[in-house]
Amino acid sequence: RYPDNNGPYSPENCRWATAKEQLRNKRNNVNLTYDGRTQCLADWADEFSIPSYIISRRIYIGWTTDRALSTPIRNWKGQRT
Repeated sequence: RYPDNNGPYSPENCRWATAKEQLRNKRNNVNLTYDGRTQCLADWADEFSIPSYIISRRIYIGWTTDRALSTPIRNWKGQRT
């Protein structure tokens, strides 16, 4: 059971979390749904080995989530990595 963000500050409503978990549990995180799963942009970046700023930029310029996550990145020579 996860703590209630809007609940009282009490031992029953708290849990220990790593810094990485805490950063992914913020209200301003961007959540994306891909292939029936929803997770924050940073988790998708880790899973697909694409830097999060690239995914974010792709979404900003109008790419769909599917395209932003499934298109491999290219190196400076134009080769896919």
